[in-house]
Amino acid sequence: MKLIIDATTTQDQMAFHGVGQYTKNVLLKMFELDLKTDFRVLLFNAPSILDKFLSNFSNVKIERIGALRQNNFLNFFWWKREFLPKIYEILQENSNEKDIKFFQPYFWRGIPSKILPTILMIHDMNLPIFNIYSQQGFFQNQIRKFQYWKELNKSKFCESIITNSKNTTRDFLKFFPKFDKNRIHSIHLGIDLIQKDIDLLQNKKLPRDLFEKKYAIYLGGGITKNKNSEGVLRGFAKFLEIIKKDFMVSRSIDYNESVESHKLSEEYFDRSKMANLENLPYLLIAGEIFNQDRQEVLELKNLAKKLGISENIIWFGKYEDSEKFSLLKNAFAFLHLAFYEGFGFSVVEAMRACTPVVAHKSLVYEEIIQNSDSLVDGENENEVAEKLLKIWNDENFAKEMVEKNYKISLDYDWKKTAERSLEVIKINYSRLIYQI
Repeated sequence: MKLIIDATTTQDQMAFHGVGQYTKNVLLKMFELDLKTDFRVLLFNAPSILDKFLSNFSNVKIERIGALRQNNFLNFFWWKREFLPKIYEILQENSNEKDIKFFQPYFWRGIPSKILPTILMIHDMNLPIFNIYSQQGFFQNQIRKFQYWKELNKSKFCESIITNSKNTTRDFLKFFPKFDKNRIHSIHLGIDLIQKDIDLLQNKKLPRDLFEKKYAIYLGGGITKNKNSEGVLRGFAKFLEIIKKDFMVSRSIDYNESVESHKLSEEYFDRSKMANLENLPYLLIAGEIFNQDRQEVLELKNLAKKLGISENIIWFGKYEDSEKFSLLKNAFAFLHLAFYEGFGFSVVEAMRACTPVVAHKSLVYEEIIQNSDSLVDGENENEVAEKLLKIWNDENFAKEMVEKNYKISLDYDWKKTAERSLEVIKINYSRLIYQI
C-alpha cells in the first residue's frame, strides 16, 4: 500500500501545539510499526520536527511542496496551487497501483476526498459548537466560518474518519448525522512527556520562594472561550480567599476566643492580612500565548488585578519540552477548566507527572480522566476552590487521586494510537469509485 500524508503541521505554527504533536508522534510510530507500506510525506521546503527521525526509515519518502506556508485563511489557495499538483503527480507516477490512500491529520489544510480514498483525523468540533471561527472581528469570523464548512463538508466523502475521543465522535455526528457510523473510529491519543527532573530555579522567570510557598499550575490553556482561563483565575482567587479566612479563624482561636465573639481590631487585621499574603501559594500560568500583547491576554491580566491576585500569578509564558515534567511534577495541583476539548494532552501529562488534577466535568474529561475526584464544575468558582483546598489540606486524598490517575494515564500510548490508526487506514471498504 502507498499512503500519502500531509505532515505540514510539523512545520508551521501548529508544530508545538496539539495538532503538530499528534502528527509527529502518530507518524513516527506508524513508520516504525509498518515497514511494508510506502509512505509519501508532504512537507514544505522548511525544517520539520520530524527531520531528525526520518533517516531511520527506508520506506518514507519526502515530497516537497514549495515554500513554508503558515496555517491561515489562504490555506485553500495553497492547497490548490501546491498540495493538489503534488498529489496528482504522485498518482500519475503510480497509476497502476490500486491501493493508494491519503491520510490527513488536520482538515484545515485540505481534504482530497473526491480524488482518492481519504482517512481524516478530526481533533474536535470546538469552532462550530461555540460559533467562534475567528476572534479578530465579526467579518473575519464569517469568512473563516465559510472556509471551515467549505472544507469540512468534504469529510462526507472520506473513506473513514478518526477522532481522538468518543466525545468528538458524538459531536461530529451531530453535524454529519448521515455519515456511516461504522466508518468513524474513536482512537485515544498518547502523550510524549520527557520524564526527567530539572532544577526549575535555574530559570530566572521563577521566584526564589517558589517551593517554599508552593504553586498550582495552569498549562495547556489558551484565550479562546472554550478554554475558560477566566474560570481558572476566579477559582484560584476564591481558593486564596478561603485560605485567608481560615488563617484569620486560626489566629482567633490561638487567642482563645470564640470566632463569634472575637472582634479583630483594624491593626490586627492589617497585620494578619500582610502575614498571610506573604505566604500564599502561586498560580503558575504556562504557555507562550499568555505573554503576548493580545487583547484577550490583557483582559485576563486585568481580571487578576481586579481579583487581587496579581502578586500570586506567575505569567511563565513559553516553556521548553524539557521543563514541562518538572513544572507539572512540583506543583501541588494542576488546573484545567476548559469547557470543551477534543482529548486534552496537558491533563493526561499532569496525570503522568503524578500531579493532582482539577478539571472541568465535561464529557471528554469524564471519558479521559475516569476519576470523579478530579472533576468539578469549572463555572463554579466555589467548587473549584473547595477541590483545591481539599488537595492542599488532605494529603491522603491527593495521594489517592494521583495513584489512580497515574495508572489511567498509562493507557494513553502513541504505539497503541498508531496501531489502531493503521488498522483503520488498511480497512478495505466497499466504496465509491474514485477517479484519478
